[in-house]
Amino acid sequence: LKGKGFDISAAGDLDKRLAFDAQVGDLGLLIPQTAGEFRADGWVRWHDGRLDGSLTGRGRNLAAGGVRVAAASLAARLGEGKGYPLHVTATLRKAAYEEFQAESVTLEADGTALRHALNAALNATGAEARITLSGAYDSGSWQGQIVRFSGRDRVGLWSLAAPAALSIAGGHVTLAPLVLTGAAPERIEVSGEFTRAPLGGTVRTAWSGLNLVRLNPWLTEVRVGGAS
Repeated sequence: LKGKGFDISAAGDLDKRLAFDAQVGDLGLLIPQTAGEFRADGWVRWHDGRLDGSLTGRGRNLAAGGVRVAAASLAARLGEGKGYPLHVTATLRKAAYEEFQAESVTLEADGTALRHALNAALNATGAEARITLSGAYDSGSWQGQIVRFSGRDRVGLWSLAAPAALSIAGGHVTLAPLVLTGAAPERIEVSGEFTRAPLGGTVRTAWSGLNLVRLNPWLTEVRVGGAS
């Protein structure tokens, strides 16, 4: 399959191994309101009612929905064993959303298709953050917890006070109170509910003693200071 800005090919037997390769020179020609270049290759197999496969991908100058990424790489493997063993890694370079930025973002998912853990590492100049989510997917919903959310910067360390419940179901996201603490008396609590259609939601926050300088490594242009 070949068209303006893209070339997709596949060869093989799905019962044994169907290999594929896709090259997209201009993502905007395939998906409106996006931009960038992307290439992916891998294979997929459907044998005795079981699915497995592998995928690698690379992208440059990607943009969609306010997100901008200078370079991206992806590797994913789905096994045919019990529960469909899953391993996914992704790396983003110079990622930004609106006024927020990160020099690099690394994502790793391990477990099975239904029960898994996701680790994210974000790095900016003089700052870093680590996030771990653990949960399970069942009947169209994902239920889990944010079990780690911590980081460091020039001000000092900050971390999650206790695991926070997170639920995603039918375009509805619910976050139970998430509490972060830093150097005393720094404390922030966030909870909320969000819906995709219609787009909306509520966010509840409470904070004290926050050193706003902590935000600067993650901002593209604006600089802030003081305490709140």
